[in-house]
Amino acid sequence: SIVEVTQQNAALVEEATAASHSLSDQARELARLVQRFKIEVSMAIRTDPPAVISFDPPMIVS
Repeated sequence: SIVEVTQQNAALVEEATAASHSLSDQARELARLVQRFKIEVSMAIRTDPPAVISFDPPMIVS
């Protein structure tokens, strides 16, 4: 009946709304984590001096 279809439609709309809110929350959290990662990487690049690797060349023994 039309009442049942309307109720099913209302339930689907409610589920879609809940899923949309959940997705929005997850997107905000992801953006927050990515921003934190960008800041940490940026700070590490500015504060860590470049690594200097030294080695002694092999000696040639005759």
